[in-house]
Amino acid sequence: MFLETRSGYRMENGRFFLADFRIHDRVKRQRKILATLRESPKSSEYFRSWLSARTSENSSANIFGRGWEVFEGEGIAKEKTVNLFLNSSTDEFWGAGSEWELEDWQDQYEAVDKTISALKRFDAGEYVLRLHPNLQNKNLTFVRSELRRIGDLKRKHPELEIVSPLSKKNTYQLMRQSKRVIVALSTAGVEASGMGIPVWCTKPTTYDLIVDVRRIFSESDLNLANLSVYEVDETRAHDFLMACSEEGIG
Repeated sequence: MFLETRSGYRMENGRFFLADFRIHDRVKRQRKILATLRESPKSSEYFRSWLSARTSENSSANIFGRGWEVFEGEGIAKEKTVNLFLNSSTDEFWGAGSEWELEDWQDQYEAVDKTISALKRFDAGEYVLRLHPNLQNKNLTFVRSELRRIGDLKRKHPELEIVSPLSKKNTYQLMRQSKRVIVALSTAGVEASGMGIPVWCTKPTTYDLIVDVRRIFSESDLNLANLSVYEVDETRAHDFLMACSEEGIG
């Protein structure tokens, strides 16, 4: 593509978004992907390549993972006991539109609190909250407000392990050890689903109408039927990511 500069036009390799809807239009974006979605044996191969790029040491595809412990992949013990919560930079979607505000929660931490309380009633396990590494890049006022909410969570659920944004723990390793992954709107939900791990979203996401994930948008969703571990159709995540790549809207 060409970029206009003060000295003229400069050719530069890159990608841009071009469609008859805005990039944050969650429903139309997913409908566009669905229109081109097709099952392909190549999509699983694409996913493995895509995940490998994001989990490799010093990855350029996932800058937040640089410096993490080495991802062991399939070498991890098969027993899964962790209920893993991954928080998100939800502030980046403030003002994106009403279709991003379908949940009843005050914020993502209320969703974590209520979900843990519900899980305790019928399912034993560990509870881990991984804080997004990008939290360390937010302004101080925002970070303080987040830490207050996280402190509230810890007081209500002392057994909850908090993994800080600065931790070297590998998020993908944590996912491999998890029987459930609960996200707000993180891309990690697609990754976990593609790895065959059951995923629940507590907010609308860019993939929840296509990928095999469950929703927790209100307390009415916190029931045994909705929270039970399920057999994941991981190919839906594979096909979704491949379609995004081919359409140039990933």
